Amino acid sequence: MQTWFADWLLQVGNGDTMGLTKDDSISKTIQLPQEMVMPVCGKSLDNMISLITTTYPNLQGNIDQKNIAYFNQRALLTLKNEDVDALNNYILSTIFSQPGDTKTFFSDDSICDSFHNHARDAIYPIEFLDGINLPSLPPHQLKLAVGCPIILLRNLFPLEELCNGTRLICTKLHRKVLCAVVISGTHAGQEVFIPRIPIIPPDLDMPFKLWRLQFPVRPAFAITINKAQGQTWSMSVFT
Repeated sequence: MQTWFADWLLQVGNGDTMGLTKDDSISKTIQLPQEMVMPVCGKSLDNMISLITTTYPNLQGNIDQKNIAYFNQRALLTLKNEDVDALNNYILSTIFSQPGDTKTFFSDDSICDSFHNHARDAIYPIEFLDGINLPSLPPHQLKLAVGCPIILLRNLFPLEELCNGTRLICTKLHRKVLCAVVISGTHAGQEVFIPRIPIIPPDLDMPFKLWRLQFPVRPAFAITINKAQGQTWSMSVFT
């Protein structure tokens, strides 16, 4: 399946007729093979549920077992970060629905600049800083659960493959450190520890620098296609 998919991508990239057809408006459209299309119908929520259950069959059982091979073989890929958040939040709310199943970690936010503290607080209240949400930044309210897949947002220890984009499974949740196991790569199955660290996002379009103390991770049932680049996927079916 992987070889066939790679060949098909090359055909599309080269503009071969097997991957492209002309419509009446002379624009070219890509025809997806039927094997890559999941038939869905009804409302958008039904579509999302169907997509999740198709990609993650028996999700509850594999979460309970912290199944590394299971999560290494599948992921929901999407273009927009808001879609990633919507999918991850929905899965967390449905799979971990009992009190105590999830734990929310709140970040400590402040500003790195030369403002006097009182003037700074008046211009940029803490509620405003807490509401800043960027793809490269962990959220102010980070909701996690034991067995939940996560993705690293920073390079912590490249020699141990703890790099930006590494996927892991949470095994223990503590106030100042997360215990997790690596999902893929040469260090798959290795237990690691992820501390809370200060993060200053370089892509914040504001007249100040945000300083956020938080675990450098996000839930990773769904990730963006950009985050998936460079990763090794042992998939038999692409979703």
